[in-house]
Amino acid sequence: VVEFSDYVTPNVSLAQGELFANSMQHAPYLAATLKKEPKFELVEAFKTVNFPMAIYSTKYKKVEDIPAGATIGIPNDPSNGARALLVLADKGFIEVKDKNDVSTSVASITKNPKNYKIQELDAASIPKAMGDLDIAVINANYALVAKLNPSKDSLLVERADNPFVNIFVTTKANEKDPRIEQLKKIYTSAENKKFIEDHFKGSITPAF
Repeated sequence: VVEFSDYVTPNVSLAQGELFANSMQHAPYLAATLKKEPKFELVEAFKTVNFPMAIYSTKYKKVEDIPAGATIGIPNDPSNGARALLVLADKGFIEVKDKNDVSTSVASITKNPKNYKIQELDAASIPKAMGDLDIAVINANYALVAKLNPSKDSLLVERADNPFVNIFVTTKANEKDPRIEQLKKIYTSAENKKFIEDHFKGSITPAF
């Protein structure tokens, strides 16, 4: 197992044959990568886990208390920003052109009846900025670093059947390799599912 500190290098290394597979992204991120680098020829092997995005607040205990004109912090990168906007649309804060469009942006908002102010921030910095925000839409990995559990500390959690569940990725050349099937069998076993549920207690959930 090789660990990386960014989200770009793992796909580059995989495409160059330095890795057999990787587990660090969701399907929309992979699609965006392949749109930029079609020569990579990477494919989804199987689904792994869901890091549920959630809505948090240090100012309000209930959704009903959030006032009109409230400032909402969301990630400023296209992939996670779209995900946050789709969560807000799904929960009724705003309306967007297409609630299934993973390329949704602030420009896609069609209705904002309570005039919420959408503030785009670096995803990693949002937990630290919560004191300046009314509510914040935070990725699970950054929430966990800030000791926030999506299932316990949030006002609302992203629905489980969202398109942003994490996936195992390999090259098109290795797609039929029997080791991929072996990895899938081990990863999606009942034993591993129970471990994820028991160990992460709702902060990370199985997507298989």
